[in-house]
Amino acid sequence: MSLSSQPPPPSSSLGSLCESLKPPVEFNRYENADAETHARLEKWKNGSVARLRELRDLIRQHVGGEPSLGSSGQDNGAGFSLDESVAIIAATTPFAVDLVQLNNEIGGGERYVEETNVLRSLLCVWILPESQEIAQDILDLLYPSTSQSPTSPPQPPHVPQQTLRHLLSHTIKPIFKASNPHPHLNLQTGKSLPPSQVGRPPQQGGFASVTQDFYESEGQRWKGWVGLGGILYWCVSNLEASAYEDVWHLVIPPLMTFLDDYQPPYKLWGLYIVRAMLQRVPSTLLRKTGIDGLIRSSFGKALAHQDSEIAPPILRLAISQSLKLILLTTQRGSKDRFDALCTLVGENIISDIWTYAFDKPAVVRATLDALPDVVRELDVGCTRFLKMFIPQLTQPLLLPSQSPPIPGLPPIDPLHLTIQLSSLKLLIPLINVCAPRMYNWRLTILNALVRCWVSVIVDRAKLLVDVSSGSENKDGGGQPPGIDEGLEELKALLQEACRDLVSACPSLKEVSNLHSLDDSRD
Repeated sequence: MSLSSQPPPPSSSLGSLCESLKPPVEFNRYENADAETHARLEKWKNGSVARLRELRDLIRQHVGGEPSLGSSGQDNGAGFSLDESVAIIAATTPFAVDLVQLNNEIGGGERYVEETNVLRSLLCVWILPESQEIAQDILDLLYPSTSQSPTSPPQPPHVPQQTLRHLLSHTIKPIFKASNPHPHLNLQTGKSLPPSQVGRPPQQGGFASVTQDFYESEGQRWKGWVGLGGILYWCVSNLEASAYEDVWHLVIPPLMTFLDDYQPPYKLWGLYIVRAMLQRVPSTLLRKTGIDGLIRSSFGKALAHQDSEIAPPILRLAISQSLKLILLTTQRGSKDRFDALCTLVGENIISDIWTYAFDKPAVVRATLDALPDVVRELDVGCTRFLKMFIPQLTQPLLLPSQSPPIPGLPPIDPLHLTIQLSSLKLLIPLINVCAPRMYNWRLTILNALVRCWVSVIVDRAKLLVDVSSGSENKDGGGQPPGIDEGLEELKALLQEACRDLVSACPSLKEVSNLHSLDDSRD
């Protein structure tokens, strides 16, 4: 029998297989589970690979068969009906989350491997590398990527918008309908409620009682669906700009529920989903529904999460998406844009984070990683913050690492090195946009650059140690991973910062005097 004549798989068989892939709710308490529960969850996790493989094989057999059409008479993916496609998507997207890619996209990278591992343990502990790969294969079979020619890069897959609407209305909406609604939303329209419609009379507890109901455990039954964040993220990532008006009331309530949740893992999922939405959503829709102000307020609350172990990605996302939202909803050169950017920098970051995070280097690093784009957008307006910026960015260049010394080498701690790199990556655009005001700060900046160069580059080069190879020295010490590449990048950034400082301050004679003392310069 040819593939084209094979009948579609029975819905009952497909449905039972998809149902068996729903992660147990105990994964929400994985870290605090007892040994017996751990063993049971690990067994389920390993078994999910075989079930995903079985689902993939079933879909491969079905590809090319007679399409099982939905109510619209359209093929909804690999010949499956609308209900079948939605069931497959809901079963596989919780496994298709690629946290490495997500973390890289928000400013992570190779130096944030430990951070990614923490995210994996909190956000998707039920995923194994093999199950993630098979789940992505299944989605690619349903909606394959296309390319214009063999040499052109593949284009994102086109997912029928009616499939996404059906997923939102028949799978996601019922889950949240059983929970208490977000207190600031009209669930029928997806619009922000005016303050007069949010609170309750004082005798009923006022606004505080509304918020308490929203956070009550009985009112958060949606958390019983493990992997729901991955489903909503995939759905929003594939929505087209023209489809948002029609599904606004289906997207915003679950999105805001995630974003305003008090538990950091769910809040981070909300930030991921908002990021996907802001890439395509029409700015007019954000403004006319009042959701722009609601999201901006939620971003401000997210920036207060500084004590969580996943605070760095939360802060990087909250800052970068605050900027994205400001650019979407304000006009270039307008007072509204300038005021919003100043509030983000002055109040949300400098006053609310830097003031209290002096003993949280990972938190400070996260803000430094997210700020360069904000500085470029604020441009010369950053001059009002130079008194806070310059000390914050030069201090890591002046202070030695706090880690125990490696025998035979000046102490270098990977975290401190990444903070130095992040400081320089922010200092360089700051010098450029604030060039008219750099003269008063030239010696402060130059002092930090030179001291960092001498302590990290020159002093280490004098030692008879092969720093570039990372090999152990005669005392048995060894280079921590990533130090070699970091030192090379640090050297290049210090040079770039000096060049930009000279460009901003042409009368800076101190640099030419340094050149005359440096016989090793090119």
